[in-house]
Amino acid sequence: MAAIEAFEKLTMRSFKPTDEVDLSALVEVETRGERMMFFIAPSKGGLEVLVNKTEVTLITPQAPLGQLMVGRKTDERFKFGAGAGAAEYRIVSVA
Repeated sequence: MAAIEAFEKLTMRSFKPTDEVDLSALVEVETRGERMMFFIAPSKGGLEVLVNKTEVTLITPQAPLGQLMVGRKTDERFKFGAGAGAAEYRIVSVA
């Protein structure tokens, strides 16, 4: 029930390509030659939904990957993971 309320209260922003990643952003990232789509959501992180034949994973700003994305812009890079398993991510687009 709390998750439903969080989404009902969510204000959807219209992001420009130069804006920083924030709540309600649709973020395309690339890592190791693979592209993925994430929606920065108020709750229900990890939920995967299909939108126009594209898989989108909901992620919260509090999740480790979400913390690394929020505040970054298109073409910025960051590392996620530890040691030799760490992967470099690049933000391809913010919408």
